[in-house]
Amino acid sequence: DASGRSVTVGNTPVVSDFGTGITITVLDAQHQVVSSETIDTVTKGNGGTLLANALGALVMPEEGGKVVVTGSDGWANNISGRAANALRALGLSHPLFTGTAQERRASDTLLVAVSEV
Repeated sequence: DASGRSVTVGNTPVVSDFGTGITITVLDAQHQVVSSETIDTVTKGNGGTLLANALGALVMPEEGGKVVVTGSDGWANNISGRAANALRALGLSHPLFTGTAQERRASDTLLVAVSEV
């Protein structure tokens, strides 16, 4: 979707988000949205801390559920080491986690990851 980001499971759109940064969406085993939150890691200097806190407070779904992480719009601008470690704990790896601040700010790389429980 050109005007935002969306998550579709099968043929069913489950999340449509127009915020900037990283969106964390938790789906249950039936692919119903349990929670969805967007953390502004683009314009907020403390975006990495906010993301790490949100991931730390994340309530994992029961078996069969999924955690879907999506990002766009320069999502890596304010990623902190703590946030990168929290994303790694979900099984996500990205070269920008170890890039310089200038490389992170210049990136428009789309981030999409799914962690199954």
